[in-house]
Amino acid sequence: MLGWSLQEVLAATAGQSTSLSFSGEHMFENISTDSRQIRSGCLFVPLVGAQHDGHDHVTSALQQGAAAALWGHPGEAPEGVIRVSDTLQALQDLGAYHLHQRVKARVVAITGSTGKTTTKDLVACLLGTRYKIHKTPGNYNNDVGVPLTLLQLEQDTQVAVMEIGMRGLEQIRRLALLLKPEMGLITNVGVSHIELLGSRDKIAQAKGELIESLESSAIAVLPADSDFFDYLKGLHRGQVASFSGDPESQASVKPLLRKQRGLEGWQLEFEAGQLWDFPLPGEHHVEDLAAAWAVARHFQVDPAQAGEALRQVRLSHLRMERQMLPNGLCLLNDAYNAAPDSMRSALKVLGYAPGRKLAVLGDMLELGAYEEQAHQELGQWVAEMGVDLLLAVGRRSQTMARSAKGAGLAPVLWAPDTEAAAALLAPQLSNGDTLLLKASRGVGLDRLVPELEKWQDDA
Repeated sequence: MLGWSLQEVLAATAGQSTSLSFSGEHMFENISTDSRQIRSGCLFVPLVGAQHDGHDHVTSALQQGAAAALWGHPGEAPEGVIRVSDTLQALQDLGAYHLHQRVKARVVAITGSTGKTTTKDLVACLLGTRYKIHKTPGNYNNDVGVPLTLLQLEQDTQVAVMEIGMRGLEQIRRLALLLKPEMGLITNVGVSHIELLGSRDKIAQAKGELIESLESSAIAVLPADSDFFDYLKGLHRGQVASFSGDPESQASVKPLLRKQRGLEGWQLEFEAGQLWDFPLPGEHHVEDLAAAWAVARHFQVDPAQAGEALRQVRLSHLRMERQMLPNGLCLLNDAYNAAPDSMRSALKVLGYAPGRKLAVLGDMLELGAYEEQAHQELGQWVAEMGVDLLLAVGRRSQTMARSAKGAGLAPVLWAPDTEAAAALLAPQLSNGDTLLLKASRGVGLDRLVPELEKWQDDA
């Protein structure tokens, strides 16, 4: 990470130094928001959360070797701090300053109800064939994670591929104005976070903040087959590219050829004469790739090099990770998160599997008034898609289990939590089964994986 001069910090944050004994040329080795990981010579940024106030740790951070700290509270301030109006805003200002004034990287910003992390990974994979890229790590896609990601940009970074999450109206707008992206991409508008916003119309409004914030020279990349396409397109006064995974779509970027190869993925042709072997199964992944190629085409990525890169593409942790266990189980670990649309897509992937198909599905959170209906519909989908066994996990998933039974599926099991699910699952397993794990993150279905490996040892 590049060091920061005091002069740069003051310029970025409009801060005022308080009792600092060094000049504007003094360099901070790095910037930290965690008082437990203070390094000598760093600048400490205390953040205020619902359960804590980082200002309580400023004195300790300075004693541990921090050269200075930001201070956002009114009234008397301790020695050794730089006073700012708000420390979170200051952190964001530091990230933006580093991006636009020091590194000067191009930016692709991605949001959407589902698929944004996978699309981010695919965009990074494709652009990485030509550029030095940096992508959002893990779930660093919020008010704190985005500026922290920006502060990690190396001097030679050419393109920052940034994921933007959403917990309510105006958050995406704030982050988009901070990033000033060259391209703004919306994967889709679903029902994730409907508990927070109340309707898909409001969710579309929130996602649309990215498009509204684009400069006229930027490009909006939108899902052609979405019922919100016209609304989103109308928010941008510049160029719009559309994408679809369906060869019959009217999208500007779509596969010319699409050959399904089960769990092995697809053979695809997006550019005439260029066949790609794409190892990610599921139609939703073709949609994600179409979105990513819309970006890569703008960045003049060579289709042949793109095809080579896609052979080796790897998604972020717990996103449809396919693992063949020595005991003969095929594990589809998609346990990072879940919403109705992504659940249905994952079940379609499970349908490609040979042998018995087992679905371990947990609660879908943040659905508000739509919660019971969503779990009821999911149970019906499971029954319709030829699943051989359903293990539903969590309080909300009782509705799913009842619905699946009512639609004729047997056997159907239910467990109140992941620990109870492990005991129920083991006796149901057989060599050659394919097992899907998917639920909202709070359910923690990934904790079943060690139990599956243990079953291997005991088989």
